[in-house]
Amino acid sequence: MKDSRWLPILAAALGVLGGIGGAFIGGSLANAGAEKRLEKERAAQVQDIRIDVYGTYLGTADELATAWLEGDQEEIADGIKKLFVVEAKVAVIAEDQDAFETAAQQINQILTNEGLTQEGLPQYQLAYKAFLDFARDEIEQTSG
Repeated sequence: MKDSRWLPILAAALGVLGGIGGAFIGGSLANAGAEKRLEKERAAQVQDIRIDVYGTYLGTADELATAWLEGDQEEIADGIKKLFVVEAKVAVIAEDQDAFETAAQQINQILTNEGLTQEGLPQYQLAYKAFLDFARDEIEQTSG
């Protein structure tokens, strides 16, 4: 009979250890879930920023292309400045710097060095598409 009085104490001790172990495991799982959620939120924020910045870059390039085609020297000078500013933003957010530099270099060569003419329009359109492909790849990688 003396051994039977230890049984409730042993049961209580096991219950406390089980409760502590359950709380630890539950807390670990909750933390892992919260971390994963925060990573997804961060990826969504980066994706939104990339969509905005890459879209702004392409829009600015098109505005500059139009200025070249119309021969508006004031708009050309202003457009070149704007293109360089937004290109810096793209450089900061781009994941693949080599792909970014290749894509942006094609557009810059046409719009800031050579100038765009009707004859050069197909070359600009190819450069534009190359940058668009780069942007889509970056955005897709962010979401995946």
